Amino acid sequence: MSSTWRFLDLGRLTALDALAIPEGLAAGVAAGEPDTLAIHVPSKPFVSVGRDQPVRQAVDLDYCTANKIPVVRRTTSGDALYADAGQVGYTVAHRLGGAEPGDGTALFESWLQPLIDACHDFEVEVRFQPHNHLYRGRYEIGGAHALIRDGVLLFTAYLSVNVSESTVKAALGIGDADPRHPPLTSLRHEYEGHATPDTVEFRNALVRAFRKGKEITFEEGDLMTAELFAAGEARKRFASEAWTFAADDLAAKVAATVEANGLRCWHNQRRNEGCTLDLTLLTEGGHTIHDLAITGTPLFLQEDGLTQVVNVLRGCYLNPPTVGERVLNLYDTLHLQSPGTNAADFLILIGDTIDKMAAGRS
Repeated sequence: MSSTWRFLDLGRLTALDALAIPEGLAAGVAAGEPDTLAIHVPSKPFVSVGRDQPVRQAVDLDYCTANKIPVVRRTTSGDALYADAGQVGYTVAHRLGGAEPGDGTALFESWLQPLIDACHDFEVEVRFQPHNHLYRGRYEIGGAHALIRDGVLLFTAYLSVNVSESTVKAALGIGDADPRHPPLTSLRHEYEGHATPDTVEFRNALVRAFRKGKEITFEEGDLMTAELFAAGEARKRFASEAWTFAADDLAAKVAATVEANGLRCWHNQRRNEGCTLDLTLLTEGGHTIHDLAITGTPLFLQEDGLTQVVNVLRGCYLNPPTVGERVLNLYDTLHLQSPGTNAADFLILIGDTIDKMAAGRS
């Protein structure tokens, strides 16, 4: 392990930057930048879902939309996570060596240990709970998610310092008897009667824990141009895949008519950066798109562009990969341009509709 790392204090980050900047750091380390520890605090609430997680089973989209909490999909796997300014997060971008833990529980335990040690500095006993969580007694207080790409570990961890447990459960749709999640806590509960450690104090404790436990020396650094570019590209991808549905019956729920002659009608909506796409989907036998109508408000795509999207999907087999291939081929062939919508908007809108169809039948 390199003994000298770059240290970045990223301050407060938006939801998209909290996901995109670590991607840029991983790309930078893979290209030869020093191993890096970066610390940040979310500027506003958001929810991130795992790479392969069905969003409607993991998040209460109605609550999140009504409370303007964006929902974004990570490139890492794992459960849905709620984040806000009451948490401290850190990212490790580290080129793995042959003798180091490369996957599984050992990796999470190894790279969460500095967070445990920092809590001990404040006389708060926190323990590791396999495979990627931190507990205070029987209460969950933090955790991590990770991936390995091009030989670089991208490890992001968080600790709840002053988070509302009721808000977390509401955003993730967790009821009192829901077995999905254990009871939650924050550091603030351990500091009744006096102030919780502020971000600077905790940052300093975390750096000390890394220096002592990992035998690392830190040098203050900056994001390099290539890392900023990689983060910018990742940010565009995360933005295009964000789930920000309107909070009304038409937008947040799929309403199905009674099936007649093998045909069924579904409605859904996607809102993105001021543009709303409305979808009416007529399915045949539950397997094929018999007909569909898409409208936009405002209509960023020209009418003939929307018509061609509709035409290419009419008769399409009803599964996300087939829909995706057709839409992407259409955009590539016709070079459709729009400042408000892109191929991903149609893919997410129709893919989410398919997910909710399946949920409605179960």
